[in-house]
Amino acid sequence: MDAVNKKVTGKNVVVMDNDASTEGSATVELLLKQGAKVHWVSPAFFNGQNVTAPILLDNFKRLAGNPDLMLHPMSVITEVKDGNAGLFNIYLATGGQIENVDAVVETGIKKANGELYDALKGKVPQLFVIGDAAAPRDIAAALQDAVGLSKLVIGA
Repeated sequence: MDAVNKKVTGKNVVVMDNDASTEGSATVELLLKQGAKVHWVSPAFFNGQNVTAPILLDNFKRLAGNPDLMLHPMSVITEVKDGNAGLFNIYLATGGQIENVDAVVETGIKKANGELYDALKGKVPQLFVIGDAAAPRDIAAALQDAVGLSKLVIGA
């Protein structure tokens, strides 16, 4: 949320996108729009790998050729020290470094969020736990939960 609330300062920002999903690509795009030079680091084979296909194509069309975007696929951050971020390519076992880092933003850390369920418990006649209230999900899995629940509720 720091990126959305414009709390990320500096011109050279590293985004550590742990799950290569929409959250990471949207954060990268937002920071670029805010004028940052962005290093997009992801352990996936390619950045944005887990973004749903139609969304992925649109994102890549907007991001393609941006001179302020550097991609670091198949990599993780090993340390951030003295304004530098160490990288390790988890498939090739090679290292690297991003210099002059002003900020690091981490995305893709998933956890269940049952706040809405807890707030409604005992206040409505029927209440079911699905989607991110049950466990971290991507959009496709959350929709599958919803379809399954709708069939259960209507008796299909």
